[in-house]
Amino acid sequence: MFIRTLIILIGIWMLWQIFQGYKASLENEAENQTKQKKQNQAMPEKQHMLPCAFCGMHIPEQEAIHRGDKVYCCQEHRLADENQR
Repeated sequence: MFIRTLIILIGIWMLWQIFQGYKASLENEAENQTKQKKQNQAMPEKQHMLPCAFCGMHIPEQEAIHRGDKVYCCQEHRLADENQR
């Protein structure tokens, strides 16, 4: 009788451990999917980069200062380049 009860308790314990492992894997998978979504949302769109005509530093096209066919990273470099002529 004692051995039978012990075997049943061990079986219940094993089922419990399997259930806990399965539950943990589901939680990890949900966490990973949430992290993946956050990373995808956080990634900015690719932008076309242009070099500054004065210093050569590459800047996004939307932030660049255009003057004729030249592109500058800031007003100071645009003015400095115009003063060098």
